[in-house]
Amino acid sequence: MTSAFQTLCRSIRKQIPDALSSKNIQLTALAKTGAALLAGTFAVSTFLPEKEKCKIVSNYVSEFQKWVDPKYISDAELRESLWKSYQAGVNVVITSPLFYSLYHFIHRSGLPMRHHLSRSLLRGFTGTAATLPAVLVMYGTAAVALPAIEAQYIRKGYPKEKISAEPTTTAADMAQATVFLGLGAPIEFVVEASGCGISPSQMLSRLAPVATTFVVIRLASGVLLQYRALDAETDDQWREYKDLGKTIFGTSIAQHGLNGCMRALSDNTGGKGLLQYLRTGDTLGKGTALTSLRQIGGTVVQRMAFCTAWNHLSHHKTKAPVWTRVIESEEAT
Repeated sequence: MTSAFQTLCRSIRKQIPDALSSKNIQLTALAKTGAALLAGTFAVSTFLPEKEKCKIVSNYVSEFQKWVDPKYISDAELRESLWKSYQAGVNVVITSPLFYSLYHFIHRSGLPMRHHLSRSLLRGFTGTAATLPAVLVMYGTAAVALPAIEAQYIRKGYPKEKISAEPTTTAADMAQATVFLGLGAPIEFVVEASGCGISPSQMLSRLAPVATTFVVIRLASGVLLQYRALDAETDDQWREYKDLGKTIFGTSIAQHGLNGCMRALSDNTGGKGLLQYLRTGDTLGKGTALTSLRQIGGTVVQRMAFCTAWNHLSHHKTKAPVWTRVIESEEAT
C-alpha cells in the first residue's frame, strides 16, 4: 500500500509542470481578475487595522440604508440581510474549488487518476477565481435587492412574519424567490460557465436558455435553501441533515443536465451535443450507456461532496469580528 501511494505521488509530481501551463489551468482574463480580487481581499482582511475595517463596513451599511424604507424594513433587519448575503457569498467561494475540481475531474478524465488529479485541482482554483466577479455581482445585488423587494411585497399585503401553525408565504420568502430564481439565474449561469472554462462568446449560444432553466432548478434546491439556512436557529435538530438531503437530490438532477449544457457549450455542439451527453455521457457521441451511468455517478459524487461542505458552513455559522462589532454598535445607538 505504501509503495503504491509513493508511486502515485511521484506520478502526480511529474504531471505538475504540464498542469501548470496556462492552457491547462485556464488562466483566463476573468481568472486573473478574480485572483487579483482574492489577493486584495486577503490583504485588506489580514493587514488593515481593525478601526479601518470597521469604517469600511460601517460605510457599506450606511450606503445601503438609503435604499430601503425604514417603515417596512428596520435598520437592524437591513444589517442582518447584508450580513447574511455576505456570509452566503463567502460560503460559496470557500466551497467552489471543490466543486470545479470535481467537475473537471469527472469529465473526460477517466483513469488512471494520477493523469488528471493535479490538473483538476488547479482548475478548481482558477475556476473559482474566474467566477469571483460574477459571485460579487450576484450577492452584492442580493444584499440590497432582498430588503428593498421585501418592502414592496409588504406593501402589497404579504405578511412580514410567519403565522404559527399555518403554511405562510412571507414577504421575505417572495423576495428571496424573486432575487435568486429571477434576477440571480442569469448571473449564476455566467458564474457556472466561467468556472467551467466557457468563453463569453460561447455563452451566447442558443443553448444558454436551456442551461439557465437548469440553473433555476438548481438555485431553488441549492442557493435558496442554503440562504434560508442562515436564518435564526431552529429547534429541529435534524434540519441540517434534511436540508442536505434536499440539496443533494434536487441539485444532482439539475447539475447533470447543466453539466451536459456546459460540455455542449465548450465543444460547440449545441442541443445535439446535450442530447448525446444525456444518452451516452459524451457530447461528441463517443460514449456508451455505461459512460452515461458513470457521468451520472460522477455528478452525484460531485454534488454530495460540494453540498456537504456548503451545507455545513450554512448551518454552523461563523462570526466575523468586524461585522459583529459594527452591527452591535449600530444596535446600541
